[in-house]
Amino acid sequence: MPLLSGDDVAVSSTLVDLLKGDALNRALAASQLGWSPALEAAPGIWRAPFLIYALGDSYAAVRLLAYQSLRRVPGFEAIEYDYLADDETRQRQIAEARNRWSEVASGAIDGLDHSIPLTLQGWPNPRVIERLLTQQDRRGVHIVE
Repeated sequence: MPLLSGDDVAVSSTLVDLLKGDALNRALAASQLGWSPALEAAPGIWRAPFLIYALGDSYAAVRLLAYQSLRRVPGFEAIEYDYLADDETRQRQIAEARNRWSEVASGAIDGLDHSIPLTLQGWPNPRVIERLLTQQDRRGVHIVE
């Protein structure tokens, strides 16, 4: 069994994959966060701010899967986002999603496991997020059909 340390011990592995992984792992994590069995196993709206981060991913497939999962979070069913839009449009839509999170975040951290890095105000811990994003595997992924 490999020795685990740092974020591998302290942060949810799905969130580590979503923010730090290669494009395939980020896509899988974004999809998992909206998967029905995962929603049943770890209910709550805590996943929304992390999916909002993923809306800004460099890969369109990750953005699409994050958007689809975000729409499964209570309070975000009607959120609008065009994963193929230009950067300016996407940034405006991400800002709207963040505003929506501000409206629904109260109580999001009640009873959460310590592996979900949210502040007391319900926002992702900026130190953890920045650390994971700076370690993100940005190698290109090419899938041959």
